[in-house]
Amino acid sequence: MKSHIFAVVVLAIMFSWMSSGYAQQTAEQLFLSGLSEEEIKGELGDAIKIFEKIIAKYPKNRPFVAKSLLHIGMCNEKLGLQAAQNAYQRIISEFSDQIEVLNEARTRLAALGRPASPLELEGPVIHRLTNNRSGGFGRTSWSPDGSKIVFHSKVDGNWEIFVMNADGSNQTNLTNNNDGKDENASWSPDGTKIAFQSGRRDNNYTCEIYVMNADGSNLTRLTNNTTYDLHPCWSPDGSKIVFASERTGNWDLFLMNADGSNQRRITTHLATEMWPSWSPDGNKIAFESNRSSNWEIYIIEVLIPPAKDQLSGWSPDGTKIAFESTREGNKEICVMNADGSNQTKLTKNTAVDEYASWSPDGTKITFVSKRDDNQEIYIMNVDGSNQTKLTKNTAVDGVPSLSPDGTKIAFESNRDKNKEIYVMNADGSNQTRLTNNTVRDGKPCWSPDGTKIAFESKRDDNREIYVMNADGSNQTRLTNNTVRDGKPCWSPDGTKIAFVSERNDNRNIYVMNADGSNQTMLTDMPVLNVSPSWSPDGTKIAFESIMGSDLDIYVINADGSNQTNLTDNPAAFDLSPSWSPDGSKIAFESIMGRGGDLDIYVMNADGSNPTNLTSNPRRVTKNY
Repeated sequence: MKSHIFAVVVLAIMFSWMSSGYAQQTAEQLFLSGLSEEEIKGELGDAIKIFEKIIAKYPKNRPFVAKSLLHIGMCNEKLGLQAAQNAYQRIISEFSDQIEVLNEARTRLAALGRPASPLELEGPVIHRLTNNRSGGFGRTSWSPDGSKIVFHSKVDGNWEIFVMNADGSNQTNLTNNNDGKDENASWSPDGTKIAFQSGRRDNNYTCEIYVMNADGSNLTRLTNNTTYDLHPCWSPDGSKIVFASERTGNWDLFLMNADGSNQRRITTHLATEMWPSWSPDGNKIAFESNRSSNWEIYIIEVLIPPAKDQLSGWSPDGTKIAFESTREGNKEICVMNADGSNQTKLTKNTAVDEYASWSPDGTKITFVSKRDDNQEIYIMNVDGSNQTKLTKNTAVDGVPSLSPDGTKIAFESNRDKNKEIYVMNADGSNQTRLTNNTVRDGKPCWSPDGTKIAFESKRDDNREIYVMNADGSNQTRLTNNTVRDGKPCWSPDGTKIAFVSERNDNRNIYVMNADGSNQTMLTDMPVLNVSPSWSPDGTKIAFESIMGSDLDIYVINADGSNQTNLTDNPAAFDLSPSWSPDGSKIAFESIMGRGGDLDIYVMNADGSNPTNLTSNPRRVTKNY
């Protein structure tokens, strides 16, 4: 007889009864309550009491009395008690009219009472590891190395998470908490952590997912809701945890990073989805659902869409590279060594962190974050510590640019109802508006000596390049065309400015003197030539260009001669070149033909030895 009924069915019927105004529970309602205690909560003793109440209160309701006796027997079986046989024997003696229950009782009684066959006697030996009749045990999970078993138990009077050696020795209470039940523990793939569900926050009125070290230390709550989050299960690589939640009013599966960030719903059916389990390769998640009006097993296909590792820039000493990555589902600021080793995530939020920029002395990184439901500018140490918000307002602040001496930050803001350029001290003090127009001014770029700021403006009905003193005075237009000019980039000596212009019906790289004179087109290729980047000695400019169907990294002399394709990969898109401080290498981004993800590569300045530094695709799931 099928008796596997899950929580949502039980609770739905119970809530329906409660709202209907009946003063007394029926046998069916009590039976469903008993099933909830047995199947969902694992409270076998409480379940037995409810089933006994049905027998005492409704002796003439033979179907439910028989079912109650059967489940009393099943609960006692799980508890290892002799009373199981008594319950089954009573069904056989008194309920011959309840055919389905009768057959189930006979089968179970025979299994309990018959002697072992010769084959079984020659088979594997079964060892009892726990022996405590004062409470139940449940949901065992092996450590990855097979040396330990984690389980939940009520032996100390409350459901707790225990761990023991594989031979049953050294049984240790890891959670030791009297405020709510701790259950359904799951080892991380590396064996260092254990995830579990707990009702400790408000005495089981809600349930959350927690994680702790394998010895019980460093307990951390990962979810925070007013409903139930249950059944945590680690992904094979340990980067994510899938779990069941009713936070949307319905039991669905959710996915989050192992630190609790980026929680999102991955099933959206009106039915109940529970007990998720990852496939060993991490490509699928199996789960139970009653979406077809019957409990069945389903799977979610796991997709591997392109991850994005985007280049932010080299550290001033050339030993590290900062970048932004979505490999864990949310854009974060990361840093790595120049050879791609020691990739480290510096920020950790459910919001977007981006636009990282090194301080001139290499000790700090500025960035933009939406972590407080608004886009603000932050600064942190290069190890990610001491993350400090510099701007605090309801407007959008972004595109921070540190002055060459590191004392000031120019940035964009629409705090005065229009996007303007502001400047502030590096600690966030003395925020001052430099431009004041009814149209957008943006993309501030400091001159190498820190005395001037080049920027884009639409104040003359077209996007042009302007320059001003560092205090905002003497704002001067450098370009004057009927098409767009933008992306100003100072030469290392401050005498010239490279920029992108559409003045010849294509986007091409131009260069001009710092006062706007002698504007010269360096590239003359159709479609697109953008992202100019000066070499540290000022003799060359790297840029990205489309020739045919692909995007490649080119380099050209500062006078426009010797234009050379460095990447020349017809199957890939290569973009965003950035010179190393010593000029010996160029970092860039690449997508498609080089592996499918947006990754960061580095190559020698002549284009040789292109090397993928960040090959790290992420897995996410399609809503199901």
